[in-house]
Amino acid sequence: MEWRHHPGGCQLPGYTTLRSGNSHRRSGNCSGNRDCHSEDPSGTNRANGFCGHCRGAGGGGFKVGDCVQFSYANGWETGTIAKPLVAGAYQVNWGSIVVPASGDPKYIRACPGGTAAAGTDAATKDRLARLPKGNGIGAQYGTRNPATCGNRKVAITAVTAKMLLACDSEGLLGDKLDLITDIALQVGSPRAFNYSQDSSATGIDARQPVYDIRGSYSRYQCMLLSEEPNDFAKTHNCFKYPATAGGYGRCYTDTFGDKHCEMTGGGPTQLKDQMPPPAN
Repeated sequence: MEWRHHPGGCQLPGYTTLRSGNSHRRSGNCSGNRDCHSEDPSGTNRANGFCGHCRGAGGGGFKVGDCVQFSYANGWETGTIAKPLVAGAYQVNWGSIVVPASGDPKYIRACPGGTAAAGTDAATKDRLARLPKGNGIGAQYGTRNPATCGNRKVAITAVTAKMLLACDSEGLLGDKLDLITDIALQVGSPRAFNYSQDSSATGIDARQPVYDIRGSYSRYQCMLLSEEPNDFAKTHNCFKYPATAGGYGRCYTDTFGDKHCEMTGGGPTQLKDQMPPPAN
């Protein structure tokens, strides 16, 4: 953890402060050091919720994966235990980050049964149990592998166009993995090659017919799995661009006789912290 500074000498839940010149550094143990009460006699920072973690270090009844609520600012936040109690503090998954939280029972408690947070935690646990194994691309990103097409010498139909579109659209783009799902499309009648429309298609054979396609699909951009012990980050590592109508493109044959399909898709709306898509 990096060194942090707070004017009142107080930190996030689970932290205390040690003076070193004008700097403050993290310590996981509130005992044996000046705590937030002595650092903040006026109670200003305690009132803002920064110092409750220094009031005792009891507890110890939670295990990794348990859903908990912990005191923060002027209320309670919900997370899951990432690391067990050490020196009076837990490490807690909170959204896409890990934060320390006091083990004092006054400042950490079990999630109430049947809450939305508990349901979300159950979905996260289920996804964690199904993360792919190995060193493949999918395992590195916590997703299915991108689509591949073993045979591209096929007649163009709605079924084969969906298959080819997935193969031509999915894969690594920089350090992100692009995937698509919810594919819906129509295939038009064959037409002749048109230079102004089709010359941008990679390797297109101008002697072969071209098939216009239209439809939609949802697009996902997924990040490499986090190395942090954060359940949420390891299961919600994708951006989603939900499908909108109006996608268009073409299917064509390249000079090796292989078929390809390409179509615009994935709407302008970006949804953050999404689970990866299911298989097509």
